[in-house]
Amino acid sequence: MKHLSLLLALVLSLSVGSSLARACSCLVQDAPSSLAAATWVFEGELLRTTLVGDPNQERSMGVFRVSHVWKGTVAQEVTVQIPSENSMCPPHFQVGERYVVYAVGPATAPRVARCARYAHPRTVPEERRALGTPTRTY
Repeated sequence: MKHLSLLLALVLSLSVGSSLARACSCLVQDAPSSLAAATWVFEGELLRTTLVGDPNQERSMGVFRVSHVWKGTVAQEVTVQIPSENSMCPPHFQVGERYVVYAVGPATAPRVARCARYAHPRTVPEERRALGTPTRTY
């Protein structure tokens, strides 16, 4: 019985430890600071996602239909690497919803960093006001 209790305690500690390793703590910058730090800032509807590589990496490719651009050269439809649905860290995206996205990286591989600022459907109007007039509208 003592060995069973010890084994159970070991299994629980390992599972809790792995959950804690995946936990996330974010400090998100304000809109002007995020705009300055980003390579691309745009508003768009998430059309579809595709898991990339190892599911444990928690990354997906997201295809957005873009309506407004505040920074960078962004086509009307753009593919960006985003955190997957399994990610513990924001931002969290849902297909069919509209977002303001702050992306970084080279033009060949734009990505949304974990803990990056973004506007989810309820806060898009407020984010638009914070960003001002877009440089391009589709």
